[in-house]
Amino acid sequence: MNSQAMGLAKAGRIDDAAAHFAEALTLYPSNAMLNNNYGVTLMRQGNYEDAMNSFDKALVSDPANDNAIRNKADLVNFLEKR
Repeated sequence: MNSQAMGLAKAGRIDDAAAHFAEALTLYPSNAMLNNNYGVTLMRQGNYEDAMNSFDKALVSDPANDNAIRNKADLVNFLEKR
């Protein structure tokens, strides 16, 4: 499911990608990779609060997840500059 959602996101079908990630997370709610990728998708939709929550969930599951750490930091920096 992650690869399908990533393909949709790369094709610019962000809403479809978000739906796929949300569905996958119902099956694997503590999967750090899914939560991180869902967070990126939510961020691209402008849904910053839910994106931050998704990055946090990724980091609870895997505190050393470099992608989630970097994406959360990028979101914090973006929000501080708004």
